[in-house]
Amino acid sequence: MKKTCFIKLITLLLILTSAMLFLPLNAMAAWNNDYMNINDTNPATTNDSLVKITMHAELTNKDEQPRSGSYNVARYRIWFDGESEPTSGYDKNGWIYMDDYTHDNTTVVIYPTLRNLAGNRTVYVRISTNGAEYTTGVLSRTINLSLPADKFKAELYTDKTLTTLNRIYAVDAIDYSWPNGTGPQIGSRTTQNAASYIKDNFSMRFTKNVNFVVGDYAFFTRNDDGIALWVNNVKIIDDWAGAHGESSPYNFTGSYNFSSAGSYPVKVEYNEGGVDAACKLWWDPPPTGSLDINNGGTWAGSMPVKLNLSATDINSEGGGAYSANAAGITHYQATEDKLTPGADIAATGATPFNAKKYFTLSGGAGAKTVYVRYKDASGSYGPWYSKAITVELTAPAAFTNISPANDTWTNNPKPTFTWNASSDANSGFTSAERYQLNIGGADKAYLTSTTYTYNQAVTNGLVAYYDFEGNVSDQSGNSNNAAWTGTATYAAGQVGQA
Repeated sequence: MKKTCFIKLITLLLILTSAMLFLPLNAMAAWNNDYMNINDTNPATTNDSLVKITMHAELTNKDEQPRSGSYNVARYRIWFDGESEPTSGYDKNGWIYMDDYTHDNTTVVIYPTLRNLAGNRTVYVRISTNGAEYTTGVLSRTINLSLPADKFKAELYTDKTLTTLNRIYAVDAIDYSWPNGTGPQIGSRTTQNAASYIKDNFSMRFTKNVNFVVGDYAFFTRNDDGIALWVNNVKIIDDWAGAHGESSPYNFTGSYNFSSAGSYPVKVEYNEGGVDAACKLWWDPPPTGSLDINNGGTWAGSMPVKLNLSATDINSEGGGAYSANAAGITHYQATEDKLTPGADIAATGATPFNAKKYFTLSGGAGAKTVYVRYKDASGSYGPWYSKAITVELTAPAAFTNISPANDTWTNNPKPTFTWNASSDANSGFTSAERYQLNIGGADKAYLTSTTYTYNQAVTNGLVAYYDFEGNVSDQSGNSNNAAWTGTATYAAGQVGQA
């Protein structure tokens, strides 16, 4: 009986030992410090669908001691929102082999592109050992892909026909040069620890809504190879074949007139075949300015009026070192009819441009409007600026003195003069400059009243005779002069004679 029990005990120990020898290795291994990061710090947003993915995993036994062989971290799977975890393709069953899979502690960096659609984008990664005997759980990160409205949206295609989209991102300007053997960075799920670039046979599209003012804009491109430009859905440059190299200062120019200010779509499409590559766009805004007449007056008393002209040429906009600084105001146009503006009038070519020029109005008296626009060295006209003015050719009503009477004598050394008020039925008088007296050839200050005391004391025995003259003016600059004295006479010995 005892012998039988001893045999059963030995048998049980053998069974337990055998079971331990054939336990699954998963029971003896553990993943330690496995993670996945986007753009190093896991920011909340990005404006580029191409991202940097850093993945790391460590595999240890139950005592957290490294093991070799089947413990080597060897492969990964990667997929994005809108996709399922791959189970086929790549190196085997959806797995991508790491370039170095001889360690149980591995970090891999790749530069794939997110799903090319603005919004929240999620990256999923799973890591395994060789043979997928050990696999991590699914590692995931979410980032918002945002394309700001104040930047160009760039689309990068891995063919010349804008067909196979690889990457979308935001750029401030279209200003690229790629020497032979270089090109833009593209996304790759398989290239590890290095960026991938496409050097030939690619295409790009750039789109943005841009704010433009009223006037003519000149657009410029430098391109190697082909390019096409649309402004407000109108193609103004078409060089898609692009059978030439980059030229200075530009390859092509086109123009577009904006009849009203606002936001308009701009689109550039570009393709590169081989060797050097370049894609650049900029534009020259129209000059801006102002107009005044007769230093701000609203009435004119003659047909030639003085135009107060002022204009500034604006620096080129849109991109890079190839855009030009303002070249200056070369011409202006002045007219009463914008439909028939007439010939350009030469300006100084400076910026800012300031000048006073005379312009003869048409017709007789009445309301008039003058229009002026400015032209820069690029040939772009700015918007029309206008100013209204009313022409009045009738002088104010005449006026005469009331006292003292003309050619009379007084012994008062400080006589007071009075006169009847004038009137003006059109522009009216100015608030301060209405009447002016001239006494003895000297103009006195302007008056608004109809009296004036001449404060000039004379000594006994002085005999003097003065001419008195009055003038009245209106807002148009018209005046009516009145002489109040007759022929000068002298009477000797008359004290206080005037």
